[in-house]
Amino acid sequence: MTLPVRQAIWLPLITLVLGSALLATAFAVSATPALFVPVSLAVALVWTVGGLWSRRLRRRLGAGGTDRDLAGAGLWAGRSRTVSGPPGRPMSWTRSLGFSSAAAVAVAVLFLAGTWVLSMVPLTRDFLLAASTAASATQLWLTVLVAMLTGWGEEIFFRGALPAYLGRHGQWWAIAVYTASTVFTGNAVLVLAAPILGVMCQLVFNRTGRLWTACVVHTGFSLGVVGLVPLLLR
Repeated sequence: MTLPVRQAIWLPLITLVLGSALLATAFAVSATPALFVPVSLAVALVWTVGGLWSRRLRRRLGAGGTDRDLAGAGLWAGRSRTVSGPPGRPMSWTRSLGFSSAAAVAVAVLFLAGTWVLSMVPLTRDFLLAASTAASATQLWLTVLVAMLTGWGEEIFFRGALPAYLGRHGQWWAIAVYTASTVFTGNAVLVLAAPILGVMCQLVFNRTGRLWTACVVHTGFSLGVVGLVPLLLR
């Protein structure tokens, strides 16, 4: 990691601290829709704005590291480098959409199956019920929409911006940081889900070279888990 990148790490660090604190707050007030919705939207805003700003700053610093250091720094539309290292052409938009959509369905099915298994264990069922409190207290469509916006913001920051500041293997370190950011919610099920979701989103991003495909996968998680889990637990 070059010196300018070290000096600029304050921006993603502030984003990380603020976003994690707001995420924990959102879970703490999840039973009160009047507070849960605006706090959750603030979480989405912090991840999105912080991610876009961090990406912009990293680009201004120039390519001061290796290709892997830059993985995720400018691949929203596939106009930069492939994650594998050398410059390359990303997967076409149509193939990317089909690939990421299939992955999103797989993610939804995987997590729904996992939720069904965990719901039969008394300890983990309590965590699942806690995680679905917001969906029970708020209109389901609004909860899903907020979850989708938050998920997109997380992808912009954790997949599209943060890896460029973490040096070699930054994309995988970012998944560890992403997982750590969920610890403050106090929900063990969410902490367990975070690395699995993070790896799957990163793998799809790596394969397509387009950041929006990670957002598509995260949307599958939001629709499947946030939208259907509350119905499964009834």
